Amino acid sequence: MPKEPDGYTEMLRHPHAEGFKQAMAVEITALKSKGTWREVSHNHAVAAGKIPIPTRWVYKNKYNKQGFFVKHKARLCARGDLQKTLQHTFAATLAARIFRALMAIVAAFDLETRQFDAVNAFANSPIDEPTYCKLPAGWEGDQSLLLLLQQALYGLKQSPALWYRHLSATLTNLGLETVPGVQCLHTNQYMLVFFFVNDIAVIYDRKFTHQVNEFEKKLCRTYEMRSLGQIEWFLGIHITRERYSRRLWLCQESYIDKVTTRFTITSISNTPNGISNTPNSILNTPNNTLNTLK
Repeated sequence: MPKEPDGYTEMLRHPHAEGFKQAMAVEITALKSKGTWREVSHNHAVAAGKIPIPTRWVYKNKYNKQGFFVKHKARLCARGDLQKTLQHTFAATLAARIFRALMAIVAAFDLETRQFDAVNAFANSPIDEPTYCKLPAGWEGDQSLLLLLQQALYGLKQSPALWYRHLSATLTNLGLETVPGVQCLHTNQYMLVFFFVNDIAVIYDRKFTHQVNEFEKKLCRTYEMRSLGQIEWFLGIHITRERYSRRLWLCQESYIDKVTTRFTITSISNTPNGISNTPNSILNTPNNTLNTLK
């Protein structure tokens, strides 16, 4: 696949320009359906004393679990790097050690899992202050207008925090409680729910399938969700289970592939390091050497 275009101008010269243009149309339609903005005149922003924030397009190729191309994606983003410094923009994220602990619990107790992807997650959160954006490149319509945001938009400094608070409040309304001292983890007597931005996962015992089904229905009535089935990938980590032996592996081969591609590493040779590969050899190490190591 050709390299993904960096911006609208480069996209127009891209071999797959038509595919990305279709993705842009899908993105605009989705954002409009969520009431993400109102179209207003420039005078509206002047009267409010606000400077419009530029927007930009971010283009990506979507691949499936096997690494095969699925579709082109286009994300409309605000230039948050040009925003003034804001307060309350911190958004908590799930700690890696908590994720590993949760996966260990899944394996040890042979629990069921479900995973969901919140579509255009940030646009579910009402904006917290009047924010104006310039029209995106390729906009079809009156070019003299601005976008007065009603919902958060990707790229804004406060968008992650707004989504975090909105999703946390939703989970509370659905009967789950936060776990003291642990971010992005909610629970009740039937399930554990954890999330990282728009990736949401549920852990539960199969005897509580009915309760989890009801939770899923309510969650999907609140947000547009893509059901991904059992958890197999989370934050680029491949989860493999051997249920009969209650074992589970967390693999990051996709991350390794990304790093080797970035640094054009095609092969790796063994490098002598002076350390014996015999497990018990350390027991025969002279005491003075051990003391030096200490």
